[in-house]
Amino acid sequence: MAAIKAELVADAEAKLVMELDAEDEMIKEAGKIAREAIAKYQPLIDEVITEANDKLGIPKKLRQTLNLSACISMPRTNTSRRAELRRLAARRLDAAEKRVSAQIDVQVLKIETDLLAGGLSDEALQYLTGMENAQMAVRSQMPNVTKADVEADYYRENPWARREDRDDDDA
Repeated sequence: MAAIKAELVADAEAKLVMELDAEDEMIKEAGKIAREAIAKYQPLIDEVITEANDKLGIPKKLRQTLNLSACISMPRTNTSRRAELRRLAARRLDAAEKRVSAQIDVQVLKIETDLLAGGLSDEALQYLTGMENAQMAVRSQMPNVTKADVEADYYRENPWARREDRDDDDA
């Protein structure tokens, strides 16, 4: 069961990294577009503000300015948030592993009871012949952990976290 859990943890982490890297790329592209727009329109804005200041006779030391590049605020997926999401994914799988392990223990106890009660029952024989499917049975009880799952846990545990980091459908 530990091998299955390790495989699922690795899979969840790979999915998280892929999704978070994709988000980072979108954010970088949005920032690039915003910086290009600022580079294009900042001179025009500066000109309009300078003309207004000149028209109003405002001394240079008191003049208003507007620097749009200082206004760019793009959310970033930081390393501490990534680590927290990974930790939450592992915790979810730990809980699932304990639940599945308890279910297996109950099944094993039932079979041992049947064996001690007078030999192998048909049900016990079927169980023994189906042992090759045990791994698939365990896997079916283990959840696929998604980014949405661990982000929901993250925001539940960190209510102070920036809500705008969430997707629209989570808000």
